[in-house]
Amino acid sequence: MASVRLFEHTVHAHLYSRYRPTYPRALISAITDYVARVGGSLGLAVDVACGSGQSTFYLKETFKEIVGVDISKAQVEEANSKCKAENVDNIRFQAGDGMDLPFEDESVDVVTIAQALHWLDRDKFFAECRRVLKNKGCLAVYGYGNVCVVNEQCNALVSNFYRNSLKGCWHEARYHIDNEYRSIHPPFSNTHRIDMTMPYKTSLEAFIGYLSTWSGYQKYCEDHPDNTLLKDLNVAIREILEQNQHTASEEHKSPTSDTGFTTKSQDCGRLEVEAYFPVFILLGQKI
Repeated sequence: MASVRLFEHTVHAHLYSRYRPTYPRALISAITDYVARVGGSLGLAVDVACGSGQSTFYLKETFKEIVGVDISKAQVEEANSKCKAENVDNIRFQAGDGMDLPFEDESVDVVTIAQALHWLDRDKFFAECRRVLKNKGCLAVYGYGNVCVVNEQCNALVSNFYRNSLKGCWHEARYHIDNEYRSIHPPFSNTHRIDMTMPYKTSLEAFIGYLSTWSGYQKYCEDHPDNTLLKDLNVAIREILEQNQHTASEEHKSPTSDTGFTTKSQDCGRLEVEAYFPVFILLGQKI
């Protein structure tokens, strides 16, 4: 199996960087706690299939040195630009293949890979991890499952978009996200699985931006360049949120004052989507 190459174009790299959710700090803590518990080290971490660095930057306060590796030059450029803008001096990004890592044998303390293992030939990737990891070095595989919107009506619309509107546009490897990597078992010692929930609250605009990064939607756009699928979904979700906002506003009106006017206790503000993701972590050690 060759690696599946997605998310490589410059525009998609920018969307990915702007709209993809960031992991909770509890995830990084879970990884570092595991490394400490099994006697590993926090020297050099290699973040494979790092994309534009969403998860890589969360490692900067924990590891002495971090190298992000991604097959997409556009993603690497996006990540390096962010690294320079934020003046981060212990992270660098370079183009590379997760099944042919550009590192010496037994030179890496921890290998991480976020939301990407299902796109790789896992046997080759695990073999490369075993090659580059030091003795007692650790592997951390993690990701998030399908988004769940708290509002049931909105969630039904998003689910229909995912399962029906984009049917036939998802790569077969997407199955592993649907079942949250439960059928993947890294061939390492001291294996451990952790599950947690990642809250996600953002503007409707940003939420629609996140949906636009889906590989299934990008494939749909390739086949239907003039589609209005996401625009229509945006309108439908907006109607629900505006109605709910209006209802909540009416319910929170203050009693009529002596002047005969009523005042609202909350500002309508921007439309927000409240959701969450199931997060999973697979951990293992080379011994």
